[in-house]
Amino acid sequence: MPRDPFRYFKTSPEIIQLAVMMYVRFPLSLRNVEDLLHERGVDVCHESVRLWVDRFGPMFAGKIRVRRASFMRQIPQWQWHLDEVFVKIRGKTHDGIVSGTGRLSGQGGGASLAPCPE
Repeated sequence: MPRDPFRYFKTSPEIIQLAVMMYVRFPLSLRNVEDLLHERGVDVCHESVRLWVDRFGPMFAGKIRVRRASFMRQIPQWQWHLDEVFVKIRGKTHDGIVSGTGRLSGQGGGASLAPCPE
């Protein structure tokens, strides 16, 4: 069973997540987040919000990244794009298809160059 990352905090995880997401998502200062939470009836210090952002921000970002990637994989149109390219190497012109984005194979990139089908 994984340990609860909120185990040493007396504030509820929902309040911590709300504060972190408000600070990260909107252009708010720590004191603005403190004021908005105070209007909702939550009494926290701006230093607490800073601590939560530093501690839980990367964790929430990782969860959002995983959720967004799994959502994109469910869309049937999600696929690699192919581009036709013409490359001149040592004065000789080569044509091919580049899959993905990045550098051509043989140069340490993630894309590969394949001959164009005629």
